[in-house]
Amino acid sequence: MGPPKENGCPYSASESLGTARATHMPDSRTVKQQLAHYCLRQLLYHTPSSPLSGRFGSSLTTEELGDRFPFTDYAATYWLIHLGQCDPQDARSLPISGAPAAPRVMSSLSDLASALLMFLSRPGVASAWLEGFYTAVRPRSLLRDNHPQLHMLKEWLFDCSHGLLCHGGGSLPIQETALNTAHEFLESTRDITNTWRSRLRQEPSIV
Repeated sequence: MGPPKENGCPYSASESLGTARATHMPDSRTVKQQLAHYCLRQLLYHTPSSPLSGRFGSSLTTEELGDRFPFTDYAATYWLIHLGQCDPQDARSLPISGAPAAPRVMSSLSDLASALLMFLSRPGVASAWLEGFYTAVRPRSLLRDNHPQLHMLKEWLFDCSHGLLCHGGGSLPIQETALNTAHEFLESTRDITNTWRSRLRQEPSIV
């Protein structure tokens, strides 16, 4: 007795599942890019400008941050972590353009790059992120001297600046002027953390 048929064509459950996975299910590269993108969208569109309390000189507690702006505490903590898990070279290591995964990876990578550049160009959003970062509770394993892991952004930008975001004749929206803005963001953020240091955790709203 042969395999069951659908519309007169033999098929197997494993073949159908394999086709569904290839067509609809994102691979690990896409998932990592989307996680970073969702975090940045939270900070861009669902978190108010600093001070988060709405009053200068007044900081939210960790509990108030979670209650007033759900997911902002996670986004503020993890967007750099998730960005560091995304390899811009994925755009060069993709299979042929007709492969099912290629358009999804390129699309999610493009969305991430666009959100990142928008985030880096908005000082008010960046200030709210820093305030959220120092307000949120974080596992000690995620900390580097109690400050954001900016080296992850630096490494990502390094790959971008070496033209690794081009594939199949197309390119992502990373240009020299945008890279300059990003490096200015890195420098200003380092200046803030170096100047205020431990006080940032005691009074996050001073950002």
